[in-house]
Amino acid sequence: MLIAVAIHLLLLMFEVLVCDRVERGTHFWLLVFMPLFFVSPVSVAACVWGFRHDRSLELEILCSVNILQFIFIALRLDRIIHWPWLVVFPRRMVYSWVLRSLGGFRVHTRAPGSTSPLPWGQCRPWV
Repeated sequence: MLIAVAIHLLLLMFEVLVCDRVERGTHFWLLVFMPLFFVSPVSVAACVWGFRHDRSLELEILCSVNILQFIFIALRLDRIIHWPWLVVFPRRMVYSWVLRSLGGFRVHTRAPGSTSPLPWGQCRPWV
């Protein structure tokens, strides 16, 4: 619970810093992405804890896997590296994000052990 709260607070801090950077433009993108750099090690710890205690993990896996992506995006936005965006966002990565999000949506709309999706608003807890 505390790890999940820490992850969500860091993500909220990232969102606030992005809004501040877009509105004022006074600080570097590396500073804006700093909460995401801290989220990744915390997410790895959450993944280890979740796998040991048989808990479901969605957000933690995505945050722990994408640390290099966060670094490359921040460096590219600050114009420290001058790589094309195709190098920063490989097509394979974008396709995998889309497939993972669609697959996750499909899994979460099904009841455990059922082949038919649940109607909207009827969520059963995972046991």
